[in-house]
Amino acid sequence: MKVALEICVETLDDAHIACECGADRLEICSTLSVGGVTPSLAMAQMAAEETSLECVALVRPRAGDFLYSARAISVMAKDIEKLAGVGVRGVALGALRSDGRLDREALRDLLEAAHPMYGVLHRAFDETIDLEAALETAVDLGFRRILTSGGKADAPTGVRRIADLVQRSAGRIEILPGGGVRSSNVLDLIRSTGVHQVHSSAGGWDVGWRLDPSELEALVGVLRTPR
Repeated sequence: MKVALEICVETLDDAHIACECGADRLEICSTLSVGGVTPSLAMAQMAAEETSLECVALVRPRAGDFLYSARAISVMAKDIEKLAGVGVRGVALGALRSDGRLDREALRDLLEAAHPMYGVLHRAFDETIDLEAALETAVDLGFRRILTSGGKADAPTGVRRIADLVQRSAGRIEILPGGGVRSSNVLDLIRSTGVHQVHSSAGGWDVGWRLDPSELEALVGVLRTPR
């Protein structure tokens, strides 16, 4: 069974490196040093046009929490509408209410703006007070997948909860583990959860966050080794 690899990138150079090294999908963002925010339209378009990979664009208007005003939601909707015209296949987004639950109304409006692109519920999911309830909301709203670390700081730490989410999803929505996924732990993560895809930035800190081609090659090597 092939396990798909999604790589998070913030530069066009890194998008090309990810493609050349064997990634299956890209998440396009900006400013990974703060967890990622919405990329420029040019970056999203050029990554989609110049690589052979399916591209998902992060839609996050600012760093910090995931509680957004009506104006911020309007900005996100406008970003989504513009992204629809540059060749990306999906958008990763999330919004919470002050009570720690998903903002169903805001997310419904954003998903409507995204059509025909699909929606990915990003790691705002991990900050909800009830992951199981959030999963059901995501299914009801029509998200294709959930990017999650199992409610923990990273996916290896949240492996038991991720496995539970895979069971609860029962094929209704994809579960994509992300956060701290490395070549050194990805095999244990897959075996422990039964997931069919993983998300990684495959990088490290230099002046800023940088994709590490050697780590990416190692990650691809582990995933492509017959099991």
